[in-house]
Amino acid sequence: MMINVKYFLIVCTLSIFSNLFASGDTLILSHESGWYESSFLLEASSTVGEIVYEINGTTPTRRSSKWRGSMKVNSTTLIRFGVKYESKIILEKTCLYLVDFESTIPVLSLGTAPANLYDSVRGIYVPGHRAYRDTTKTAVSVFYANANYTQKWERDVQVNYIVPGEGEVIHQAAGLRIFGGLTRHSAEKSLRIIARDEYGDDRFDYPFFPYRDNDSYKHLVIRTSGGDARSTRFRDVLTTQLAKNLNIDIQEFQPVNLFVNGEYWGVYNLRERLGQHYLQSNFGADKDTSNLLQGRGAVDHGSGARYRELLAFLRAHTFSDGALYDSLGQLMDIQNFRDFQVAQIYTGNIDYMGNIRYWQSDDVSSQFRWIMYDTDLGFGHGVPARWNFIAERLSSRQTKWYNPNWSTFILRKLMENTSFKYEFINQVCYAMSIAYSSDNANRLIDSLADVYRPEMARHFQRNGGSVKRWEAAVQSLRNFADERPAYYLKHTGQLFTLTDPYILHLTVDGREHGRVSINKNVFADSALIGQFFSSVPLEVIVDTDPLYIVNTPSRDTIWHAEGDTIHYSITFSFVGNSPLHGQVKINEVGGLTDGKDSVWIELVNLDTQSVTLSGWSFISKKGRHTIDSFTIDLFGLLQHEEGVMDAPVGIRHKISGKSDFVYLVDDNGLLVDSISWRHAKDSIPFGYERPHPKDDFIALSVGGGSPLDYNSNHRPDSGSDAEGSGKRGWVVFFVLILLIMASLGLAWKKQWLTLPIKQ
Repeated sequence: MMINVKYFLIVCTLSIFSNLFASGDTLILSHESGWYESSFLLEASSTVGEIVYEINGTTPTRRSSKWRGSMKVNSTTLIRFGVKYESKIILEKTCLYLVDFESTIPVLSLGTAPANLYDSVRGIYVPGHRAYRDTTKTAVSVFYANANYTQKWERDVQVNYIVPGEGEVIHQAAGLRIFGGLTRHSAEKSLRIIARDEYGDDRFDYPFFPYRDNDSYKHLVIRTSGGDARSTRFRDVLTTQLAKNLNIDIQEFQPVNLFVNGEYWGVYNLRERLGQHYLQSNFGADKDTSNLLQGRGAVDHGSGARYRELLAFLRAHTFSDGALYDSLGQLMDIQNFRDFQVAQIYTGNIDYMGNIRYWQSDDVSSQFRWIMYDTDLGFGHGVPARWNFIAERLSSRQTKWYNPNWSTFILRKLMENTSFKYEFINQVCYAMSIAYSSDNANRLIDSLADVYRPEMARHFQRNGGSVKRWEAAVQSLRNFADERPAYYLKHTGQLFTLTDPYILHLTVDGREHGRVSINKNVFADSALIGQFFSSVPLEVIVDTDPLYIVNTPSRDTIWHAEGDTIHYSITFSFVGNSPLHGQVKINEVGGLTDGKDSVWIELVNLDTQSVTLSGWSFISKKGRHTIDSFTIDLFGLLQHEEGVMDAPVGIRHKISGKSDFVYLVDDNGLLVDSISWRHAKDSIPFGYERPHPKDDFIALSVGGGSPLDYNSNHRPDSGSDAEGSGKRGWVVFFVLILLIMASLGLAWKKQWLTLPIKQ
């Protein structure tokens, strides 16, 4: 698309001599970085000095080409401008002009001196003059020892990030490195960019990954897709995104079109880089004390001491003992490890022998957690769907190069515990029914294929390959997704000698009113249909929201099925209204000022008959509190005592002034009345009241409120009372309940809690 901007003023920060020039030091460009439908005339001028430029990625110097006022831009071009003043470059600006280049995904541009990449002495992308071919290494076709690209070298680079619909969102200098292990020896290599103070900004400030809250990154990986580089280009993205449905940590992704020095390189995957900054951003781990390890215990960051303690504990004990198993749970997140193993075995990732990552940080937890990482050799790429991979992962002896005993040790030790074994078997069944069901996996495959497909023809034209072969590779993913669950379940039954499979039909009605856990998984769907085993007990736990009941036990076990199918229905239902609903009302809540220690609640009785509150309760976010038995007399009023409302019962309960609710329920647990609020007035006494006791809505009241009195907008008129109800009139009774708020500094979620109440 053509941007109709004749002149666009870009104010560039001076790289040096910034103290010598004022705000008038500008580089004036007629066009900014972005997409253009056709060629255009680019004009540039400066009020400070002479403009020089480079078009091969080189940083402009005083010897660079002089700008001659304008240039015809006929094709996609990277131009690095410099403003020269007294033989020094005082200002730099890099622009990528994408001419007749349509893109459905962001464009990432890297600009660096060609020597930084290809020079035999300093180039990071080539073997270099000191490299020699090592024929003993057979993992890759060409292996050079002592190659430049195996060094931890870093070169300066200019980064531009251009997003469809937004334009250029990143323009900064950074560091550039080669990324990866054996893929460094491939012709097409993965890269890493690093934001550092020495280049300018020490963060890339943009929310690159839609499924993360983070909008600032220290490192970004530009990945080829490793072993899948010449196949689907998104196999690892697929497997990690599927793993998100379980208790597994992952790297997020964003496909990009990569340009280097203005040349199109193809479709790459922008990924989070695993390191201390990843742990800090996603889990709040202290980057200075966290530990990140890989493989057999190699330290990527921090220390390996805590992991060695875990291994020593595993070697020293047998975990048939429940107490020892519980102690092990203090050293490792057993549920995370269980899910990680289930996912890797489903994927058939032969590279997870040692190419794994796991982390721990004392300020987050004493437990180690495992990260789904580098699964390009899975999902049918390493072994087919029919492969009995679980037998290899639980073999007591090495049977293939990818299952040495040390790599299967932890899983085999955990199998000593019967509870874990049952959980593992059930997790295979659960995962094949939910996260890895053929329908779910195929939906994700199709969704990802739709994202990548528009970009692949151009990618293959540049890098070799064809869309036809790519579509065939995508279909192979679908075939794996269709076939793998049945094989995985069959192999699991064979390994554990399970001959009693059944189909579980589990349904949840009204799930928005409670929580369901199946085999320690939070179940958020309305139905599950999957194969399980009768001799393996399956735990189902349900928990209800206030005012709701469920038709099943709060903790139940399904096993020893009779027949081929079990139907298990969970229904959450409203408790119902009390006979006194509409008669006794929460009329006002006051004392909600931040910093106060007490909140009072006023009840009003709209009937002439007294009401005994025996076994009644208040429910708020902090839970349920039973009210001591007392009666609201016909004309009874509670008295003030030393400026504090004195309740006839000693209730002490916490209520938040920022966002909370109060439910009043009778002795049968039925709803009498409810009130809720979401806002607070800082440092100002406030509360909420019903303008009229019969109203269903509440209004904010600023000030001390009207305890033991009519609300501000509700004053009975004696004349109308006489006409409407004779001498009976309105009889208002107040119960003032003092609640000590010891802790108002509660951390609530950003989104307001929605609590629909049937009345």
